Amino acid sequence: MQILRVSPLTLGVLITSLCLTATSGCGPGVKEPAIDLDSQTSPMATDFSSETDVEARYPTQILPFYMSGKAGTFAGQTGVSINYRVFTVPNEVGAIVLLPGRTEPILKFAETIQDLTRQGFSVYAMDHRGQGASGRMLSNPEIGYVEFFKDYISDVDTFVQTIVRATLHPHLFLLAHSMGGGISGMYLYEHPDVFEAVALSSPMFQINTAPFPAGLAADLSLTDCGFSNGQSYAIGQADFDPAQKFTDAGNDVTRSQARYNVKMQMFADNPTQRLGGVSYHWLCESLTATSHVQTVGGASTTPTLIFKAGNDDIVVTSAADAYCHAASQCQIVTYADAYHEVLSERDPPNTNAMNCFL
Repeated sequence: MQILRVSPLTLGVLITSLCLTATSGCGPGVKEPAIDLDSQTSPMATDFSSETDVEARYPTQILPFYMSGKAGTFAGQTGVSINYRVFTVPNEVGAIVLLPGRTEPILKFAETIQDLTRQGFSVYAMDHRGQGASGRMLSNPEIGYVEFFKDYISDVDTFVQTIVRATLHPHLFLLAHSMGGGISGMYLYEHPDVFEAVALSSPMFQINTAPFPAGLAADLSLTDCGFSNGQSYAIGQADFDPAQKFTDAGNDVTRSQARYNVKMQMFADNPTQRLGGVSYHWLCESLTATSHVQTVGGASTTPTLIFKAGNDDIVVTSAADAYCHAASQCQIVTYADAYHEVLSERDPPNTNAMNCFL
């Protein structure tokens, strides 16, 4: 297997928080001219799915809606099967490409997708390689693995060019979460003219490697990538653990226990879509890629909205600050009390983020 060799200096980029005062609403961002998000009156929070009865509605309304979408697959980079689903709306306002985070199947975003279609947008969503219903590449399918981070980017481009653009859309937008946001940052750098505007929820521009310092985590992953195939779990990583995940204590990604319960029920009903921790090689590739994406904000010409969680333990949020500060058209909305999964948070900030995006 070919292994990517990188210099440790590549991973020595120091990111500092350059700006931003946290705000709980849709306030002005770091660059002018900013979109006056506060002045927008439609759609309203009441136009979106409610957290209060989401568990009851999921099996009777949300899941049947999701299953009505057109399912398909295509051959991604190196022939890996990539799963996708399309939700078309007659006389659409535009189309939205949805990219989930690490471990997340697109099925997890069924509620979000239904909300977007109700606002007149067609939605195109895909499972990244190695997770969801897309092809797994190791004998243990729960190990998070990618051979090259650029394969994620190539898969997105194939999806956009052959599936999304097979239909003419009046407008084309991008919505991505976490790892999907990190992939998007590099995709936008390589393909700046594809989307009219993008929204990134808790983008993976820098991984929180705690309890290990970033430098030590980089050294460990580089060492393993250099002297082995990197296909084993990184230190502290393991298979999906239902005994830990299927409890209130296992929820460290959203304050909405109802939405977390829906996600865990989804994994209980679809065990083949579960994903465990990351491999050394995934960590090596991702640390290298995210150190790069932190440097390309200045090249961004696409209007960008970033949702940042004040209690995010998954990514280092100052990296989003630095990216947005450098970008010519970028705004950040910070939800001080939110955890990592802003799009699965309580109402608000979930409904506020959806309103700001639209």
